[in-house]
Amino acid sequence: MDKLDLLLLNLVEDMPARGLREGRVDFATAMERLDIQSVFDIVRQPKALFSRKLASLSDVDGELVYDNALSYAVQIGREYREQQLSDGRAQHLSRRTGIRSLVDIGPSYSNLFKENWDEFCKIGAMAAVDSPVAYLRDLYHLVTTQLEDNVTGPDPTRKIRLDIRRPDLKDLLIDAQSTFTPIPMLMIVNEVVSKGIERYRADKADKDKPIHQLLAERRHPFLFPYNFAYHQCQLGLSGKKPTLGELNYRISPALPISQDADNAFGQRQTDACVAQCLLSGLGPEQQRLLTEPSLFTTFYYPCNEELNSRWTGPSICYLRPYIAGVYTSFLVPDGQANVVETVPSAAVVGLGGPVTRATLKLISGPSSYYISLDMISSRLRHSGRYAINQKHPSGAAPVFPYLQYNGQTVIDPPPFNSGLSATFDFVTVDATAATALKLACQSLTVVMADDYQLSTEEREFFHRCYGAQVLSVGDRSLAVMKTFMQQTELDAGQVEALLARRTRQPRASVNCPNSNLPSAGSVYGLPFPHPSHYGACYVNGLGSDQLDSSSAFATEQDIFDNAMDLEEVKEGAVSTWWLTKTSLNRFDRLQRMIRLQRWTDIPFAELDTLIVAAVRAEGEANLTLELNANTLRTLGVFRYFNRKSAIGAEEFAAFLHHICPYTSGDELPLFDRVFNSPALFDTPFVLDQKAFSATGATPDNLKTLYQLCAGLGLQATEASLLRLLQNTRDCVGPLRRSLDTVSSLYRQARIARMQGLAVEDSWALADLLGGNDYHRAMATGALRTSGEAPDILDVLMQMDWALNWLKDSQRSIGEVRRLLALDPHEFLSPQALLERLNRLAEEVKSALVSPEEVERLNLPAIDTAQQPIFWREHLQIQLLDLDGVVFDLPELSLGDETAALIARRLDEIFKVIKLSAEDKAQARQRLGELLLVAHDRQSRVIEGFVQESSDLPMAQAKGVTRWAGDSVQGLFNLMHGDPAYRWPLSELPVELASRLQHLLRHADALRQLGVSARALRLFLIKPKWLGAPDGRSHLSLASFYLLERYSQMIKTLGKPEAELLDYFMLTHPDSKGRIGKARKADWADQAAGTLAQLLDWNKHEIRILSMTLPEQRATSLAEVDWLRRCQQACKDSGLTADTVLQATALNIASPAADWQAVGQAAMAAWR
Repeated sequence: MDKLDLLLLNLVEDMPARGLREGRVDFATAMERLDIQSVFDIVRQPKALFSRKLASLSDVDGELVYDNALSYAVQIGREYREQQLSDGRAQHLSRRTGIRSLVDIGPSYSNLFKENWDEFCKIGAMAAVDSPVAYLRDLYHLVTTQLEDNVTGPDPTRKIRLDIRRPDLKDLLIDAQSTFTPIPMLMIVNEVVSKGIERYRADKADKDKPIHQLLAERRHPFLFPYNFAYHQCQLGLSGKKPTLGELNYRISPALPISQDADNAFGQRQTDACVAQCLLSGLGPEQQRLLTEPSLFTTFYYPCNEELNSRWTGPSICYLRPYIAGVYTSFLVPDGQANVVETVPSAAVVGLGGPVTRATLKLISGPSSYYISLDMISSRLRHSGRYAINQKHPSGAAPVFPYLQYNGQTVIDPPPFNSGLSATFDFVTVDATAATALKLACQSLTVVMADDYQLSTEEREFFHRCYGAQVLSVGDRSLAVMKTFMQQTELDAGQVEALLARRTRQPRASVNCPNSNLPSAGSVYGLPFPHPSHYGACYVNGLGSDQLDSSSAFATEQDIFDNAMDLEEVKEGAVSTWWLTKTSLNRFDRLQRMIRLQRWTDIPFAELDTLIVAAVRAEGEANLTLELNANTLRTLGVFRYFNRKSAIGAEEFAAFLHHICPYTSGDELPLFDRVFNSPALFDTPFVLDQKAFSATGATPDNLKTLYQLCAGLGLQATEASLLRLLQNTRDCVGPLRRSLDTVSSLYRQARIARMQGLAVEDSWALADLLGGNDYHRAMATGALRTSGEAPDILDVLMQMDWALNWLKDSQRSIGEVRRLLALDPHEFLSPQALLERLNRLAEEVKSALVSPEEVERLNLPAIDTAQQPIFWREHLQIQLLDLDGVVFDLPELSLGDETAALIARRLDEIFKVIKLSAEDKAQARQRLGELLLVAHDRQSRVIEGFVQESSDLPMAQAKGVTRWAGDSVQGLFNLMHGDPAYRWPLSELPVELASRLQHLLRHADALRQLGVSARALRLFLIKPKWLGAPDGRSHLSLASFYLLERYSQMIKTLGKPEAELLDYFMLTHPDSKGRIGKARKADWADQAAGTLAQLLDWNKHEIRILSMTLPEQRATSLAEVDWLRRCQQACKDSGLTADTVLQATALNIASPAADWQAVGQAAMAAWR
């Protein structure tokens, strides 16, 4: 035994072997088992940890051993340092003088510190004590020998040890490559996770699938599904970059500039609905999971002749809780495969009669049997039995349906437990009006067995989504709260929030009194609201028939309040919490809701309010309360505006349905936050369902108007509150202090505030884009379920685009509306216009071509046939009217000039005049010169008027006159030829004033746009080159936008305007006959090259985008503007044109390769 071993043995006096207890060892053996070789191995550990380890093996005093080891370690360390810092030679104490003092033997550093340089290394070397290698070793040692061995904490056995988290570390080869080569953290994570997955699935059936596919298909635990490519897209397009969905709007070829209610905006290669779904931030697998049809029906009814069982359904009192005096009924629609007949018919509302008897067809594979069921409706605590479709008036005791198997069969009795089942739907309706209003559609499966056994597909659902085994309807293993929390990774507080129970129990605003008779809770002490009203509407769905209560009264309570609850069951000293009133369908809803909340990070109650508002906004199109494309659209548009304007989920939900009168916890309901906080009146604003008017002068009516103004931030004026009241009355119904009326008003006012607009400006913008259809969408909040008509979500996105454009162009809504004649405006005051008209009349009179001027031309009086020539009559046909006004000469091509047009018409005139060639030439020349001078003279009169009245350059007056749909001839004839006008005028004629104001409006628009005369002439002659949706160039929102974009191009591109105009000439070459593909491709390539120089962009990028255009090149200003928007989108996102097109083509059905291509490109751009 060497000295080190002896030192260890001397730390403590060991016990003799015969004195050891059973299972204990001596000190030396304990040191060997603990792999301790020296005192330094002991002191590296905390004292408590070492003592605990030693106590687990031996009875030796661990603390004494540690103290002795620490003492030895300190002594050894001091001795080592002393030997290192001295060479052992004795120093001379006397002071040396003279020559001896020059000898280098004094107390110098080298004499005092005889460094052994062989024990040192270079700075940064792997062997250095401060190198990354040393740090990793010490950290690894700390974790494995101290932290992981520490048994402190609530449950030390649940520790995830380093060998599990990073199993690669213990085998890591330490060299220069692994030490100094930087590796991205994401790469390490992916490698570790991938290896862990490979080990996990080594013996699984899907072991050959790619890892990314496996992660995307997996659904449990709840962090799945994980689409790697989609998350690459999210990360690469994060920050200030445009996200998926937003890119679709950025490069949408169609813009909301048609002033019609259309839904083309946002469509590129997919529908605008797809773009809105992508805005939700949910990947394709996530969207599919949320919207896939449920495998489970609402209810299950196991029955057989021996059991003579009865199925009882829940009440429907959670539907329309604030509507009083409602008649309800349950209908069984015709045309269902498993419903042979109902006697009497239950497809329409009945007024009374016997129990409904239904014949059902039970099916199991090829076998089928028929049974008879009694379908009954009744009230709680009433013994009456009515037909299922009985029309029941409202009452404190709610109505509920139940079914009874009467034991009758049509042919042969069905075998028991044979898997025979029949599924059918029944609809709950509001039968108050003549036409029943559908409220809910519930499904029920009748099975001839003691319990419904799940199919293989249904069992796989629970295994895949919950990681649990559920075999039948009666299997309640997942309803144990501890199991449910383990499988969903929720804590108790989150479960309470999910179910809206206990600490998250909903409560209603005291200022929204409920006149519905069951709202007081009947005899059950369960007043409204229930979780089915707020907080957990979606997860509770359309009810549960699992009424597993212990007493008849408790069962009635569960029928009345059918929402899921939490119940503690004690068996002796053991207490177990359960989820009650669950069902297969509700478990399906729960897993969807939990995932959606984690993905969106919206609190459960607010998320539930948002998605249920989307369902309610669909009306009768979603009676099953399912998540669908409209739900995803709602989430997408909400998250877009939440990022942009920080609007809350409940506020946005009010855009689609009611302003929320409920809350939970300590918060105020949204209704009270808006209208009653702070309190500004002696009494709060209460929804008492009473009518009011926009014009009533009674104190009660005025107070209502003032409270609405205070809550909504409006004024009681025609342009503010009164306009919203009128729109609500027209689109929603009579004005009442009710949720319907107040929600409509809040919706319209809050949309304006979200947009940063006054209500009158928001109204004006919606009117500009879509007129009354958009006002109706904003008043009702309804969502489209089919067709192309835009709904509230589409309107919001279109208004957002318009506001961005107006901000970018530094224009106001009122300015654009005035220029488009949507708002009345006088571009010149009536008095100033009258004065200028009187001056203009004199100029018009002097500019006319008089008969004397024609006579002075000395034109031939007779022709070669000696017949008189009446020159004014000939000119009157095409060139000059009897008043001396030169006819309008519209330019039909870019090469047309006034002189040429006059000459062309003169040629037509002289064809019928018989003169010698010489006389014709002279007469033609003289007339041409006269008419050209007269044309210019008359044009200058109007040009001068326009220039003086609008500050528009005279060179543009001719073009703006034509743009206004007018002409010099028309204006001259109106002023000079109308005998009703007596010049000078003392009053301004309405027709003349309207016509000139129309002209001045166009002049003001052209002045503000800054478009040159040449450009305006080009787009007037070739309106298709402008590219407006209607193919015209008249002043509209479309032409105004496009000309404004043209003006911005000229200002920002820094290129001569002629180059851009020449481009349009280039892209429309004169060609007659059919154009070959090769020639067309050459034009497209040449156009792309020219446009690349103009836009300072890559020709290849432009070529890729142009290939998607009808002519494979940009042939209009609208298409050039689209290319510029694509260029900006590429710049903002960092993606190439090809990738942007790929990104905008993505949808839920796109193959994984497409998502992967976009994801990789997005990450490359992000780096």
